Amino acid sequence: MKRLLAFILVLVLLPVLPVMAAEGYTEVIPPKYDDSRIFSEGLAQVKLGDKWGFVDTAGNEIVPLIYDDCYRFSDGLAPVQLDGKWGYVDKTGSVVIDLQYDKADIFWGGLAVVSRKSRWG
Repeated sequence: MKRLLAFILVLVLLPVLPVMAAEGYTEVIPPKYDDSRIFSEGLAQVKLGDKWGFVDTAGNEIVPLIYDDCYRFSDGLAPVQLDGKWGYVDKTGSVVIDLQYDKADIFWGGLAVVSRKSRWG
């Protein structure tokens, strides 16, 4: 009986939920990207075709969409991957730590975990 009531409740509320969720929100970045991730430190990861980059809250492309992969900004830097190597860019899109690592994680408290030749540090 509980399952039946839950099912009926879902059927009744399902058409209403999208309207409730969208009410009061305004689209600020046109949905032209193939994928995107959450904003972090004012920038969001976006993907167009098979390349990633970052946009600001106005939709301006700040870090060019040239990377094979990327992670969110933390401590002012974001890990980016190109041709199998990882490095870090700042919020202007400048590479500040060369793409030299096999794997790289986000910065946390001024430090980041990286790997090169199966060694971690």
